[in-house]
Amino acid sequence: MSSSTSNSSHTIISVEQAYESYGRYRQGIDYLFKGLEVDTKYKEPSWTKVLILGNIGALYSSLKDYTKALQFLEESAELGIELNSEHINLIHIDHLALTKYKLGRTEDAKELVQKSLKKLIRSKDYENLYQSSIALIDIHLGEGEIDIS
Repeated sequence: MSSSTSNSSHTIISVEQAYESYGRYRQGIDYLFKGLEVDTKYKEPSWTKVLILGNIGALYSSLKDYTKALQFLEESAELGIELNSEHINLIHIDHLALTKYKLGRTEDAKELVQKSLKKLIRSKDYENLYQSSIALIDIHLGEGEIDIS
C-alpha cells in the first residue's frame, strides 16, 4: 500500500470518527461508503476495507440497526480472515459480539468474545483486551449473570 493510500485511509477513518463523536452516525456511514468506493479502485482487498466495513457495522449498531450491523461486521471479519489480518479483525470483535447478543445469539456472542480474549492475551494487545473484556461483562450483565447490587 502506498503512502498516499495509507494517508487516505487514515483520513477516511478520522473523519468518520469525528462524525461518530458528535452522534452523526448516518453521515459517518455515508462517508465510509465513499471510502469503500475509493478502496474498490484497488484490485486486491485491503486492511482499509476491513476497517471501513467494521466501522460501518459499529455505526449501524449505534443506530440500533443490528441486522445491518451484523452484515457489515461479519463481512469485515471474513475479509480479515481472508487477508490473514487477525489484529485488524480483533478491533471490531466487541461490536460483533454485542451485535450478536442484541440479536438474541447470546452463546455465539460469549464464545466469540472468549476466543478473542485468549488471542488478545497471547498477543499482549491490552487496549483491545480491555474493550473485549467490557463486551463480555456487558453480555453477562444483560443476562443477569453478574450481580452488581
